[in-house]
Amino acid sequence: MTVKNADTHSGSAQLAEWKPTAPNAGGMEFRVDGIVDTGGSEDDMVYADTLDVDKLTGFERGADVVEFSVDTSDAGLSSLVSSVNKKASLNAKVQKVTKITSSNVRIITMLQTLFWIVTVVVLVLTLVGVGTTISSIVSQRRNEIGLRKALGASSRNIAVEFTVEAALYGLIGGLLGTAIGYVLARALSASVFGQKLSLNWPLALASVLVSMLVAVLASLPPVRNAVRIDPAVVLQEE
Repeated sequence: MTVKNADTHSGSAQLAEWKPTAPNAGGMEFRVDGIVDTGGSEDDMVYADTLDVDKLTGFERGADVVEFSVDTSDAGLSSLVSSVNKKASLNAKVQKVTKITSSNVRIITMLQTLFWIVTVVVLVLTLVGVGTTISSIVSQRRNEIGLRKALGASSRNIAVEFTVEAALYGLIGGLLGTAIGYVLARALSASVFGQKLSLNWPLALASVLVSMLVAVLASLPPVRNAVRIDPAVVLQEE
């Protein structure tokens, strides 16, 4: 008989043969070569060929439950279950059972942790990068800002201009980052899990908005410095 020995740590599986030996005291003696270890109800079952079970029980019992695995997507599995249940001639009830092995759970957990770390690092870099860029722009345009304020431009107009400029930087960065992230996530999903990944539009929009918000927040200190420029001091330096 065949026993499936599942290694939940590596995700691999081995097939071991369970062969009956010579009769012993009116019964049959078996040697166990493998133990199923999946963490599910299968761990409490004994797997045997039908012929061996018939020999042990003395009669042909037949099958009560048949379990088999299908390499398909969730939608394909649901379609298969529905099509089988529609065939009344089979006199069978099919139920969908999906399981995630511990190795897949570990991979998903590691990926989620990695994604959170990368997200935090990217946000910090965005704050630093946008803040430095806007500060450099304010420094280079200091004379222009002073002259505009001397000609009647309000501090509010100056602040709005630099804030909008920072938001545009965030918009461009968010669009590029979302596009690149989706391409990488799609490739990773296909190579690791063998599944196609569709674009989550609400999540993509949220990513772009968060990028713009972070860029605006990073621009606040340099914008504050810009609106504090004294036009009299700037004109005197000129």
